[in-house]
Amino acid sequence: MEGKKIRKRHHSGVDRQGNLLHITVHKANDTGAGCRVFKEMLQKYPKLNGVCADAGYRNPMEAFVRNILNKTIVISEHISQEWAILPKRWIVERT
Repeated sequence: MEGKKIRKRHHSGVDRQGNLLHITVHKANDTGAGCRVFKEMLQKYPKLNGVCADAGYRNPMEAFVRNILNKTIVISEHISQEWAILPKRWIVERT
């Protein structure tokens, strides 16, 4: 099948055990989606203290979560080329 391919990306939020809290589908090039997803999660779960995100969400999500929402954000570090066990490396991937 030929034609224009529409790319989408899902953004999901899970708790520490990997239970799905929120999922949203956006355009693949939507850089502000992480901010909206976390804000939507806070509306449903107001006791959330913070978020862990990968480096792709660093800008603008890092400033938004820290300065506007006054919550904690942890951005994952760059992964080295060597294989290593990483603690809490994307619990969501286990489900």
